[in-house]
Amino acid sequence: MSVESRSATARGLALSGRPHPAVVRVITQDRGGHSYGSGALVAVLRNCGLVVTNWHVVRDAAGKIVVVFPDGFSSPATLLGADRVWDLAALAVWCPQVEPIRLATQPPRPGDVLTIAGYGPGWYRAATGRCTQYVAPGPNQPFEMVELSVAARQGDSGGPILNARGELAGVLFGAAGRTTTGSYCGRVRRFLDAVTGGFDRFAPDGTMLAQADSVRPEGRQVPDEPRAAALPEEALPEEAIPATPANHPPPAAIAGRRRSPAPTATSASP
Repeated sequence: MSVESRSATARGLALSGRPHPAVVRVITQDRGGHSYGSGALVAVLRNCGLVVTNWHVVRDAAGKIVVVFPDGFSSPATLLGADRVWDLAALAVWCPQVEPIRLATQPPRPGDVLTIAGYGPGWYRAATGRCTQYVAPGPNQPFEMVELSVAARQGDSGGPILNARGELAGVLFGAAGRTTTGSYCGRVRRFLDAVTGGFDRFAPDGTMLAQADSVRPEGRQVPDEPRAAALPEEALPEEAIPATPANHPPPAAIAGRRRSPAPTATSASP
C-alpha cells in the first residue's frame, strides 16, 4: 500500500470511528480474573503475527493471553520478549489476513498530528491530538517518550500512536490529565529488532491453532463484515490502566520530566 493510500486509510478510520484492522484487544488471564489492554499488529510472517503492547498489560498473566482482532478473530498469544524499563512487550499470534501497521522511520515532531487508538473499557476509539514534546522517564534516561495532547482511557494501554500517514509513531504507555505519553518509534524499533529472531523461528503449535477462532484445516477464514472486537460475556473486572506516576512508577516518572527536541530519524525498514 502506498504512503498516500495509508494516509487516506488512517484519516478515514479516525473520522469514521471504524476499528483499525490491525489494532487489537489484549486480554490477560491473571489471578484476579482478566485484565484488558490494547495492542498493534506490526509484522506478519507466514500465518503468524507479531503484536506489540505494554509490558504492564501482560506482566501479571497467570494463564492465557488472548489477542482479539476487530473482525472477531482471536488467538492465544505467546510472549516473545519484554522491555520492563520502556514498558513494551511482544506477542506472537496466529493471525488473520490483516496488513500490519508499518513503523514510522521519522519521529514525530512537536506540532505533528498524532492519533491514539485502543479499546478502552470495551469499545474502540481513535482520538487525535498533537505532539507537544519529548520527555525522559527519569534522571540519566534518554528523551524517548513522545507526549501528545489527547487523553487515553483505561484499557487503551499498549495501543498504537499513529502519525498522519498511518504509521506507528509510538506505543501508548502513560496518561496524565489531558496528555498521553508513549515510547517513540525509534525505541519501539530497537525493541522489536531484539525479538525478531524469536519471531522468525516461531511456529504455532497444535494447541494454538485449535484454540484460534475462525481457523479451518484448509486455511484462515474470517467474516466478510468487520465487527467490534469481541470480549468475554462476563463483566470487565479490570482494564489495564495507562500508567501515571502514582500507579506505575518505572518508567513513568513524569513528574520529573524534562523537555527535549525530537529524536533524530530512525533507520529505514529492512
